[in-house]
Amino acid sequence: LTRPGSPFLYGGVATVMDMKSTVCVYAGPEIYLQCAALADIANYFELPFWGTAGMTDTVVLDEQGAAEIGMSCLLAVLTGANLVHDVGLLDQASLVDPATILFCDEVIDHVKHFMRGIHLSPETFAMDVIDSVGAGGNYLTSRHTLAHFRNFWSPTYFTRPSMGNKEGQDLMGALNKKVLEIEQTHEVPPLEPEKVGALMDLEKKWLRR
Repeated sequence: LTRPGSPFLYGGVATVMDMKSTVCVYAGPEIYLQCAALADIANYFELPFWGTAGMTDTVVLDEQGAAEIGMSCLLAVLTGANLVHDVGLLDQASLVDPATILFCDEVIDHVKHFMRGIHLSPETFAMDVIDSVGAGGNYLTSRHTLAHFRNFWSPTYFTRPSMGNKEGQDLMGALNKKVLEIEQTHEVPPLEPEKVGALMDLEKKWLRR
């Protein structure tokens, strides 16, 4: 209202209190419903909306945590949130776990692939290929198959029988191994000189106040 056209992001986290313990419920259906309602309000006023997802009420990433994280990530995109935060938070947002952040990354990538939908075009529908191969034919020798056979989602940490591990992978072990690898090898790139200069100027302004 004071400066028309200023960048603005609308949102909030509305949820309920568990009356057995008086703690904030941060991964129950109520928080998803209320975020959806807030997203509808934002859409009505044509404002970008921030929501929340990728969090769990458990204190460790377990089966419950996986279920709550998966549900929240899918519902966040289905309700139309433009900016989604709180990825990797546990225990009513009092804990942050690097392994959980990696798990969320896998789930988010899964959800993003789903949200692409099924795109039909002459190339993807491939009626000419279907006509030429015919009933009982072999599509494996088709150039169209060669061009498209990799067009499916492939997990990074989740496993499938085709990966040669019929007993299943120790998911938490794989996540923790990757966390240690990142901590030991990742180097944060330095900021560009102009950004450093802008931050220094901003610091000087605040110090003069």
